[in-house]
Amino acid sequence: MKLLDAIDSLNLWKRGGKRAPHKPLLLIYALARQVRDPNAKFEFSLIEKDIRELLNEFYKPLSGRKHHVEFPFWRLRKEKINIWEVETSGRIKETKSYDAHVRDLRKYNATGSFSKEVAQEIRDNPEVAWQAARKLLDQHFDEPLHQIILERVGFDYETYPADRRSFKRAKRDKKFRENVLKAYDYSCAICGFDLHINTIPVGLEAAHIRWHQLGGPDTQNNGIALCATHHKLLDLGVFTLSKDYRIILSKSIHSPNSGSDFVEKYQKRKIKLPRKTEYSPSLEYIEWHWKEVFREPELVLT
Repeated sequence: MKLLDAIDSLNLWKRGGKRAPHKPLLLIYALARQVRDPNAKFEFSLIEKDIRELLNEFYKPLSGRKHHVEFPFWRLRKEKINIWEVETSGRIKETKSYDAHVRDLRKYNATGSFSKEVAQEIRDNPEVAWQAARKLLDQHFDEPLHQIILERVGFDYETYPADRRSFKRAKRDKKFRENVLKAYDYSCAICGFDLHINTIPVGLEAAHIRWHQLGGPDTQNNGIALCATHHKLLDLGVFTLSKDYRIILSKSIHSPNSGSDFVEKYQKRKIKLPRKTEYSPSLEYIEWHWKEVFREPELVLT
């Protein structure tokens, strides 16, 4: 399938495990729209705000910088497999790095769309759009974020039967979850949640500190046992860990109805650590999370 092949061959910026979700988020957003409207067009000035909000929600910008939506919008035209086209009402002058100036994309009504072949492929088989979205999620985002992102872009994933949502996933150690939960005595390292049905732990997950998609290994020192809610909050950058394993909260969080109490009360508290020190979170992976996921700056409670 051309769409799935194009997803596998995406040209993404790579350097030392740093995240680069700009093209994946734009494509997931566009795929959701394409399924709803087979003739969808994506005028830059109309989708710019939506894509920037997605990036703000699911990816922290480099320190002191803003997200450049124009980069993925323009660069997708140059993929090895033709997947994206851009039409304009005037001539776009590229920069030395072959990017478009954002003002030109707005001025000349730059409008993106899937290539004719890809658009037809989605018309003939809408499930391929679902498979492409899942590939993008699996390759670039930790699993607790998948459903959140799909819902955020309005992807009606429930219309696709579970037994037909097949796609190849990155190979992972099947023992990772059990090894991590066992290291933490089958309880959340933050809130102590330890519900079981008979002998089976429920609502408890093995969270990667450095995401598997970005080179994080399936080892105990890259895992923390967390309840499902604290796992999602970790992946969203709501909190991270200090070098002495204390919980550091982001200043970005807020709740009109005091819902943030679920995390605020743990500010500066030390997480429950495994009995074996070699299983404690590696500072290398904590540093990765701080740089790539955590929503700085730290929340200062009064």
